[in-house]
Amino acid sequence: MSDSNLVILHSDPGRSIGTEPEEPSSRFRVHDCVDGGAAGSSGIEKPPAAAHSMSVTWNQTVALAEMFRIMGDPSRLRIILVCLDAPTCVGDIAQQTRLSPSLVSRHLRLLRAARVLRAERQGQQVFYAMADAHIRRIIADMLVHLAERPEDGEGEG
Repeated sequence: MSDSNLVILHSDPGRSIGTEPEEPSSRFRVHDCVDGGAAGSSGIEKPPAAAHSMSVTWNQTVALAEMFRIMGDPSRLRIILVCLDAPTCVGDIAQQTRLSPSLVSRHLRLLRAARVLRAERQGQQVFYAMADAHIRRIIADMLVHLAERPEDGEGEG
């Protein structure tokens, strides 16, 4: 999905962000646009006919936003980056991030609860590693995105 655009359309665009939908069946439509979407006159990108589509419920949207909030904290993100390549103990995480071991432990508790990291006990020490490859791919894709140079006129509005 690194070369694709993500287009999110909502069935009720007039609803305020942060409010519960009136109907529990209200869903977002997410389209993975491999060839890029064509912008319509409304300014909303329309997915090409060959787009892959999935339905995202309001609860899934809230859970996704919470995951991004957890990963969006700079200290937690630094902890995630330290643990990307190899299991790492709390002391080494604290040293590499220049955070106190107690603060690292608090952040690790949140990251484990969110299933971003997992704990592995080896003797007396606990090592923290990526829970699975999904987070690694998200971070890698975002780093590629940040390194891209915007084409002329992109991002202006």
